[in-house]
Amino acid sequence: MPPKPRRRERRFRPPRLLTKPGAPLPDGWRERYLVRVRQHGGLELAAEEVGVHPDTARNYRAADPEFASEVTAAREVHTDTLVQRLIATSDDKANGDPGNPVGLIVTLKSRRPAEFIERTATLTATVDVNALEPNAGLALIEAILGEMRPAARARLAATSTADS
Repeated sequence: MPPKPRRRERRFRPPRLLTKPGAPLPDGWRERYLVRVRQHGGLELAAEEVGVHPDTARNYRAADPEFASEVTAAREVHTDTLVQRLIATSDDKANGDPGNPVGLIVTLKSRRPAEFIERTATLTATVDVNALEPNAGLALIEAILGEMRPAARARLAATSTADS
């Protein structure tokens, strides 16, 4: 089997769509755009701040995967700063500052849903206890509770002791 031909590394060349006539784009706009995205996370606002139309920035992201990846990484840096601010806000609350982290939480939920969106699980079962073997119902409940995470088990234990 012959070896695969080597791919030449290609430099980004804007497609015709991005080379329309008009005023030239400001020098170094892409680097300044990335800096602004890192600072505040806003894609549209960053474009306006560096002197390009938001559509231009959007078109460059769509046409250049490397630039799109850099923008994603810049936005992740901003998201990391939000996490740090949220932690600082909770620390401030412990020191008596009421702070309101709702805006930070909403942004984090939209950008990192796997980490910040609450998850719940509900199990509903209808069982005819007369049809069960002795101890089968207890075995079923023990099996279900055995699959619980330690934090959920602790919450359940706290609830049951509060009810008694």
